[in-house]
Amino acid sequence: MRIKFALGWLVIGAVCCLTPMFSTPASGGWRCRGGGGGVCVQYVYIDRYIVVEKDREGRPPNPKTPQIHFLLVMDTQDVGVGGLIAETESRLRDFFETSIPANAQGKIRSVKRDQLTKSNVLSTLRDFAVASNDTLLVFCNVHGEATKDVGQKLYMDANAPEGEGFLLREELLQALAAKECRLKLLVTDSCFTSPDAEDFASARLVRRVEEGMKPKLPELRPNAETKKYVVNDLFLNHKGVLDMNSSSPPKGETPGEFAVATVFIDALLDLIEGNPDYRDRLTWQRFTDQLKGRTAERFKDTIEKPRFAITKKELTDLKPPQTSQTVYVFPDKAGATTYPEYAPVDKDVLRETAKESGEQPDGGTPAPGVPAPSAPRSESSESTSAEPASAEAASANIEIHVPADAQLFIDNDSFGQTDVIRRFRTLVIEPGQTRTYTLRAERLHEGNRVEQTKVVTVRGGENRVVKFDGLKASADVAGR
Repeated sequence: MRIKFALGWLVIGAVCCLTPMFSTPASGGWRCRGGGGGVCVQYVYIDRYIVVEKDREGRPPNPKTPQIHFLLVMDTQDVGVGGLIAETESRLRDFFETSIPANAQGKIRSVKRDQLTKSNVLSTLRDFAVASNDTLLVFCNVHGEATKDVGQKLYMDANAPEGEGFLLREELLQALAAKECRLKLLVTDSCFTSPDAEDFASARLVRRVEEGMKPKLPELRPNAETKKYVVNDLFLNHKGVLDMNSSSPPKGETPGEFAVATVFIDALLDLIEGNPDYRDRLTWQRFTDQLKGRTAERFKDTIEKPRFAITKKELTDLKPPQTSQTVYVFPDKAGATTYPEYAPVDKDVLRETAKESGEQPDGGTPAPGVPAPSAPRSESSESTSAEPASAEAASANIEIHVPADAQLFIDNDSFGQTDVIRRFRTLVIEPGQTRTYTLRAERLHEGNRVEQTKVVTVRGGENRVVKFDGLKASADVAGR
């Protein structure tokens, strides 16, 4: 017992002796840069690991099974916004654990704290094992700076060794592009300001925003069922590369923008967890348009609060003033803005994945990428099934019969399926409420384009069958 007691005091004494000297104001408003590279006491973290990894359990990796992986690059020790960045990391980890389908969860890793250096980030990305059907998201939440010659600089830990203190965005993008996986997403939540403005942001602007970031903007109501489809579309049903930042770069005489606190991550998770406009499928291009609008709303709501009057004044005093925050998608080398292609993974592979995991989707929700379940058929051209509307909030199912070569549009959005029977699951509908959809089918017949439109109103829990008999059926559907 005495030996344990003595060892305990020895450890405490060693920690006290080795603790770096601090040259920090009591307010904790500046990062310590003095001897030994310590951090301010207000921001000391106990767990000092750099890389945290969660692998699937119970079965060996299958290269055909699509997996979603996250690599988080987070400046959690920054004095100005380190606490908010740590919160963002926690929210992304929670999202990974609870929202990514269990049979599609790959690995999640973080590079942060005093291990946040250029070499560590690039080597972690280079060594990140992925397969051909996988998705890899690199989410980077660090300070950023616009430069004329080398693009955006992404800053690492303030105490990083010489030559390790920043990473060029292009270097990170090239390392990601070299990964042999299906979908590669580089999403950064970083400023695009000049060096002087960045110091201003760290010391004053963002510090004030950190003091209270609970916006009163009306929340988008989380919708667990819709979220599953949004996650599947964004992370499993695309291929290619996306290069996105939470704020826009300088353009002409207009300076680059500040990325204000949690405005971007709030908007991002809002639209994934409660997307109000989800229909049959969601492309990254359409989602980005939604994200731009929601981010602008979040920004405006934040700086209009009385408690942020000083923040608003500092933004409006800029020359010219910053009045919004605009999500930016980087163009390719030819100068064109490109997005990943909507291309669902082969359905047989996805069904095999679900079978391997031994999981059955909740409430009849299909496995990732698999169409909505079949609704009961009816012999009438447009009728309601015998099942009554749900007494609880629920989706409706619409089964649509069209010729195989017909194009189908729902509320003027192209419906991607090409079968003779196409199934559409609506958003969740509250009890006592209805949703109305305009369905239009068109096809070429003997060189002429023919079309037919039907308007369908449904309640939650209903199953509808709609037949487009006005289109002359081709041989492959005759007699159906």
